[in-house]
Amino acid sequence: MARVKGHLFKMHKMKLTNYPRYVYLNPIEGKLVSYKTVAKFPHSPNYIMNLNEIVELQVMTSSKWFFQKGQYYFKVSTKRRTSIFFDDNLEVIQFWVMRIALAKRFYAWLHTLTTARYAITQNIKLDK
Repeated sequence: MARVKGHLFKMHKMKLTNYPRYVYLNPIEGKLVSYKTVAKFPHSPNYIMNLNEIVELQVMTSSKWFFQKGQYYFKVSTKRRTSIFFDDNLEVIQFWVMRIALAKRFYAWLHTLTTARYAITQNIKLDK
């Protein structure tokens, strides 16, 4: 599963302003990371979302008061944080939603696999 990087716009939590963000999706580490600029990548993230904590991921189809004409939005939420990203290209938005969903499933599978392997390794050490 490949990592994904790209530029999106993010709505401020009060929804009165927005700003550009450089977004990085790492399915192996199970992280969705937002940076203020590409120059901040990879050492100074603005925030990090754990993929296994995502409870909602969707393209926003019903119009909201803060929507701008010609822009397409998606929302990603954990119990602690909700982020709304947007772009003027619907295919880009659909791509990000699809990749985040696939990365979340991949990370869950990988985590299950590594947990099982670790448990087997621990049992072998205990048996010796």
